Amino acid sequence: MEPFKEQIMNFRKFEFATTMKVLGAYPEDKLDMKPAEKSRTARELIVTFIREEYVCRGAMRGDLRRADSPQSIPDGLQDMLEMLNQIHNEVQEMIAQAGDQELNRIIDFYGYQMRAIDALMAELHDQIHHRGQFSVYLRLAGAKVPSIYGPTADEPMGK
Repeated sequence: MEPFKEQIMNFRKFEFATTMKVLGAYPEDKLDMKPAEKSRTARELIVTFIREEYVCRGAMRGDLRRADSPQSIPDGLQDMLEMLNQIHNEVQEMIAQAGDQELNRIIDFYGYQMRAIDALMAELHDQIHHRGQFSVYLRLAGAKVPSIYGPTADEPMGK
């Protein structure tokens, strides 16, 4: 496996596990909460993660217009997380099966011409950004914030 392909697969796997831990810590009865009027609800922010994985699938197919965003998103937290897990695993498998031609093909990524594998990295960074936003939602909802890259007030070092 080419080094960058292996690296992005491992990076996506590591970051996804952390994201699922953060999203899974959210209280289901507060999915409609939002921290400010301009903000998305927690539910809408979780849907963003799902849609971004569909964008990754479109990138792997060579065309974001083929992202095929889901027609319907489940209402329950666990069902949304299962949908997210399923599309993430599908994209991971697509990356694993892809050759250099698929990974290096130039796609239109929101007006930028870039390789599909670079679009995957851009989406991953955006997901990490949204995960940071979501950690604030956890705190405001009274939930415990799990460790992301290090200890939190709820998961201190050594506990």
